[in-house]
Amino acid sequence: MSFDPSFMNPNTDEQDIDRVFYLLHRYYEKNCRAVNETETFRSNEIDLAHLVVDFINKACFERDNAGDLTFGDDSPADVTVIDESSDTDADDYIPSQGETSNKKRMMEDFYNVETMHKIVEMAENHPFSAVQHRYRKIRDRSDIHRCKKYIEHPTSLLRKQLKVELYTKFCEWNGEGHVIQDRDLRYEAYQIAAALGLTNFKASDSYIKRFEKHHRIVSRKITRMVAIKAVDRLHLITDNVERFRTDARSILSNMDHDKVYNTDQSGIQMELRSGRTLTFMGVKQVEVTCQRENALTHSVTIQPAISASGTLQLPMLVCFGERNPPQCFDAQLQPYQNLKCCHSTSGNMSSILFEEWVRNVYLPAAGEGSVLIIDSWSGYAKAKETFEREIEFSTIPAKATSLVQPLDLFFNRQFKSFYRRLTELMLRQNPNFIVSQREHIAKLLNVTVSQFSAERFRPMLRFAWFSAGLLPNKPPRFEVPEKFCFEFRG
Repeated sequence: MSFDPSFMNPNTDEQDIDRVFYLLHRYYEKNCRAVNETETFRSNEIDLAHLVVDFINKACFERDNAGDLTFGDDSPADVTVIDESSDTDADDYIPSQGETSNKKRMMEDFYNVETMHKIVEMAENHPFSAVQHRYRKIRDRSDIHRCKKYIEHPTSLLRKQLKVELYTKFCEWNGEGHVIQDRDLRYEAYQIAAALGLTNFKASDSYIKRFEKHHRIVSRKITRMVAIKAVDRLHLITDNVERFRTDARSILSNMDHDKVYNTDQSGIQMELRSGRTLTFMGVKQVEVTCQRENALTHSVTIQPAISASGTLQLPMLVCFGERNPPQCFDAQLQPYQNLKCCHSTSGNMSSILFEEWVRNVYLPAAGEGSVLIIDSWSGYAKAKETFEREIEFSTIPAKATSLVQPLDLFFNRQFKSFYRRLTELMLRQNPNFIVSQREHIAKLLNVTVSQFSAERFRPMLRFAWFSAGLLPNKPPRFEVPEKFCFEFRG
């Protein structure tokens, strides 16, 4: 509808009412009422038109008070002209699905008690349209009545206190590691209500759901059970971690980062596959093929070592599981220069194999006087005694490797992810390539190690040390090898 300038200067009140009534009638007809129902609400439209005209006649807009609405008695009203860009409660409000339904609206979900007092006071002194303009979540006059009831009725404040105490109890249970269900919240709500004297309180399903939604509480699958003793030891572990970080930072501040290494063992399945796949919706059983079932449960062990400067030490130690290793074992794996291959019956590392790795691989690359950060595995004890003069060993406290070991924080998972992606690529392109064969494992590992030792991925290795809290400065942005090597680029 086009704007008519003459509307801003009406001659009489009767013309005002006619024009306002016309606009309201068109609005009701277009937006709110069916055509055959408009006559039923004609009296309401006339009353509202009178109220609007009366409000316009009483009010005069002045700009002396920075946009405040000023009335005839020159006293600034509590109504403020709201700027759409301002971050106030007058922002556009879109009611949720639950609010637009017929169930009772809970005003305490929208406003606190102090704001409700202001709403009620403003409603007593000013037209409803002004209140609704200032507080956009007020939908109709019944909401003001709800605010009054909430303020005047003593149980309203007690219900508010109940919610606070219930949330405090939930935080206490959650912090102690208890399993919490809806029924537990309901029982505790009744206990608190009885203590507060709320005899008519009912902890319905909708009440519990509203409480959970307000505090962002959801039901989640339990991923790990932790013994109570482990929880009790948590403060001790935290203290040990901080002491270790302090000592490690002191070492790194006084030494060349090329001389400080971290090493760790990690198992890799002989046929490493993803746990998810794309398929059609509605499929109940999702089955994929594998080359050898026993290769899914058997693994080889790698022993990477990374420096604080961001280099991956070459060659990397790989231990194969061989009950009766063939005579061609060394000759077959010799071409893979990025690997130092050995074998054991189980495929796991032993103290003897680690000692040989230190003597034949680590020391020639790192040199004497280096620092080697290791975990608390007992198999390292013999090597620590043998090489105590050549190497300074720094041991991570027990149960703390997930917090301060660089390889655990940002290397092992990325290494396995790349190896898995490479394995599945080979299976699709060359199904006859048996990925669990000794030589093929070495071939895939050799390619993976080659990529991770590239110069462009040094920031990633330094980030592992930063994540452990051992380096103060965050390295520049980087891409992990899997993303850089396998993802398409437009």
